[in-house]
Amino acid sequence: MNHQKQHAVLPKSSHDQMARQSFLTLMREQIMGPLRNANKDVYRDRLQPAFQRGHGRAPSSRKEVQDLLNDDPYYQTWSAVHRTIQEILWDEVGETIETQLPELVEQANAAGETYGSIRLNPKIAIPKYISSVDIHVMPGNFQTELMPEDVYAGALYDRGVFIYSMGRRGPLGQGMGEETVGFIKDTFPQIAPTRILEVGCSVGHALLAFVDGFPEADVYGIDIGAPMIRYAHARAESLGKAVHLSQQNACQTDFADDSFDLVV
Repeated sequence: MNHQKQHAVLPKSSHDQMARQSFLTLMREQIMGPLRNANKDVYRDRLQPAFQRGHGRAPSSRKEVQDLLNDDPYYQTWSAVHRTIQEILWDEVGETIETQLPELVEQANAAGETYGSIRLNPKIAIPKYISSVDIHVMPGNFQTELMPEDVYAGALYDRGVFIYSMGRRGPLGQGMGEETVGFIKDTFPQIAPTRILEVGCSVGHALLAFVDGFPEADVYGIDIGAPMIRYAHARAESLGKAVHLSQQNACQTDFADDSFDLVV
């Protein structure tokens, strides 16, 4: 597994914790590689021929294909293992954070505003479609706070996503942001944004790529979760990146109309 770049609020792992996390990465590589690809063989060699015999035609819609897979023991087993490993991943990373959470909160509080800025909104209403479900099966989702000035969700997402993606997004998780910047520059070379907003920025993985890709621009990020914003700010400050972060609902921000010329 590629190594994640250390910064001030990235949770540290012991030798045994790193060993377990490396095992989860290897399991993810198997689940998302040969084990997932075998679903194609199961469909081609068994499910599609059986459907053809029973209906006199091949499946004609995505739903018909999905229904076939949902009833198949191999697909059911693959799905169950896929889900279980993801749950174990969050549990493993969560345990590493719990033992050092007060120190991470202290580090985040000491971040200052040397490069960027942070605004929180303690009165913000969390929409039910966020509060009622653990997105990505991540316990507590993006907004749950375990202690005052919490950064747990941010730390969990930062380390957890690195393992989940098997390190393939880069040492700072910047891969998707770099791809976006590259696409914009290749497709719209005339665009030179001066103010950029990322909606749902989480811990700022893509934001840092926008800072590097458009060095003349002011870069902003919003997210509904305070732990995400606190962590993203401390992370960016630690890495010397100027991003302006605020806790907001994307459905109704406090930015004036026409504030940005690039919204991601």
